Amino acid sequence: MSLNCFLKLLLKNNYTGEVTTYLATNKKNGVVERFSNKKLRDVAIKYTHKNPASEKSLSNLGDVVLKTVWLYNKSKGDLETAKSVYNTALKNNPDDSSLKLVKADVFLALDMMDEYKDAIENTDSDITDPTIFDNLGAAAIKDKNYESAIRYFKSSINLEPKNYFALVNLSNANLEIGNLEKTTAVEQKKHYTEAVSYLEKALIVKPDDKGIMRNMISLYDFLELTDKSAAIKAKL
Repeated sequence: MSLNCFLKLLLKNNYTGEVTTYLATNKKNGVVERFSNKKLRDVAIKYTHKNPASEKSLSNLGDVVLKTVWLYNKSKGDLETAKSVYNTALKNNPDDSSLKLVKADVFLALDMMDEYKDAIENTDSDITDPTIFDNLGAAAIKDKNYESAIRYFKSSINLEPKNYFALVNLSNANLEIGNLEKTTAVEQKKHYTEAVSYLEKALIVKPDDKGIMRNMISLYDFLELTDKSAAIKAKL
């Protein structure tokens, strides 16, 4: 089955990627335990467990829709169908936060730059969980969509300034852009400077992280910031 057919099948069957995990507390040791399904959890509640609960994983619908839009527009040149995919998904799932978060990327995939800029400036302000942005940023890096990754991770640190994961990945995304063949020398220096600035913040969060220190030294040496490089070397 082709990727396009697979994605269409997921959308047809209202796939979101959400997984519900069923939980309960063991009466003997007080440990919260996971169950593979609700039936098993409910049986345990009758005898050995208490405090039944459940948690749902984040939706993956936005990523599926974004990939489908990209395939229709970039591979097939079918702009109208690409637009329809996103609009239909949003209509059928108006409360899905993953769809709202990929809105800007959808416009970018559709080459709708005015709408793209507007979407970036009006990211859903109701989202307060930095993990949502972290997950989207990680997926964007995996897809080599570094500009989007930077935007997501910046949204994450706006919510949680000491988010080590986001800070390190902001550095990584800038390094990846700096290493692209199309990147000019001036642009490379800019992205390397950005990269090391995020590592400096990450080091404040984890001051004993020698891996971060080594990366900072490499960047300082490239940028000819000898004093800063020497200061970090002294800590190793």
